[in-house]
Amino acid sequence: MGGGVSALQVNDDKKHPGYGIGFSKAMFSHSEWNTLKTFCNEHNIWQIDLNRLFKQYLSSEEALLRRMKVAPQDFKNKFVDHSMIVKECADVFIPQIFLKEYSGLDPAYSTDEISFSRFVILGYILAAQPIQDLVFDFFAICKRNFNLRLIASMYTYNVYQVVRVLSEDIKMTAALRYVLRMCNVRNDTEIPIEHVMQMAVKYPIMFFQLHIFRVAYRRKFFGDVFWHDRPLLSSRFFDLPCKEDVYKNIDAAQLQTARAIVLDYLDGTPPSLIPSEVPNVGNLDEFEVTDKMFTRMKNTLGYRETRALVKETGFKWSEEQFFMDINEEVPEEQRLLDSKLKTEFMYSAATGFRSWIESYRARDGSLLKEMCFRPDGKHMEGRTEEELSESSVADSSMYYYSESRSGGGSSVISGTKSRTRTTTKKSAAGASLTNNSLASGRQSPTRTAASASIKSGK
Repeated sequence: MGGGVSALQVNDDKKHPGYGIGFSKAMFSHSEWNTLKTFCNEHNIWQIDLNRLFKQYLSSEEALLRRMKVAPQDFKNKFVDHSMIVKECADVFIPQIFLKEYSGLDPAYSTDEISFSRFVILGYILAAQPIQDLVFDFFAICKRNFNLRLIASMYTYNVYQVVRVLSEDIKMTAALRYVLRMCNVRNDTEIPIEHVMQMAVKYPIMFFQLHIFRVAYRRKFFGDVFWHDRPLLSSRFFDLPCKEDVYKNIDAAQLQTARAIVLDYLDGTPPSLIPSEVPNVGNLDEFEVTDKMFTRMKNTLGYRETRALVKETGFKWSEEQFFMDINEEVPEEQRLLDSKLKTEFMYSAATGFRSWIESYRARDGSLLKEMCFRPDGKHMEGRTEEELSESSVADSSMYYYSESRSGGGSSVISGTKSRTRTTTKKSAAGASLTNNSLASGRQSPTRTAASASIKSGK
């Protein structure tokens, strides 16, 4: 550090409280100093801010031996006391993020030491760039290629693996389960990295741990006071509406993700996560989930997941859509027998749907595979309320065995009795259902039937 005529100042206003003591000219090449000064003036970085960084990472005697270069490893060591996922994120970003090309900066020839100008400029960009750019840099580092294009393809399985690892420390919710389930619906589908970036904005829980890492990073890079109310940089790729308050804590991220998921069912049934903006429906706190949206979700997710997901959104819903408390100890799905047709079927106690089981056996009688399908083969959406109600109740020829809750034995119950059974307070499956409830005839097939249909191409 020096003063007088040999000192370099990033700010020219000597009366400003952020003016501070200048740097020695020996620290910088001519081009790098001009680049640093321009960058600092554009982003409201003052000399005293730089001096704090200098004191943290360049005030030691070792810095003199490095010719006033910053050692990225010293910076990475600041994260050793953080959670495992934050340390792993630090391992990904540091020192690679400081090796990027930037106009006006000398090339970085080593990961062991970098110039102070490079440390300040690229470090600030990492801390202030929007989430889509942060995700891009994350995958660019993983692929060891900062020259990736937005059309560069990625396998959905790899995206799933990254999200799964990043979410290990996050409490499992319906929204997170949905994201993990739907980000790799068809194993190893290729999608452009641009879609992953768009999904990161729309479903913030996917890469929320990157935000947690960046909060810790900012604390060690200029400090919390410096970053308070400081705006993000503009995206290098595309701008998407993303409010910072959805990342203020994990609950806000979960809420935004759940709402985005439910709104995906506004105009149809999404085949996977949708890389688009959240539909503009006005004030989300006043939004009411429609019956058609419930139907689509129940057909895809089942009663329990729909119920849990909608509750996480805080949305309003029609009084006809009634949430029941299901006994979690009793299986939602039961494998039963039609005593008249001598055919097994899967019955969902929560939805009232049945799916026939078709078995394929070898010549020696051993089971090869089983497939489930709806008896009528029709999609439930678009049918009348009466048809939906009728489809959720077995006809008079349907008989099945149900375990007795009190005695543990089996009893034969006819389909006509099952209609009365839905009005009781507690059924053998632990769910009380009505035809006007969320678990009326507009529900999904069982998970077994759904998975079998996907495998069979139905």
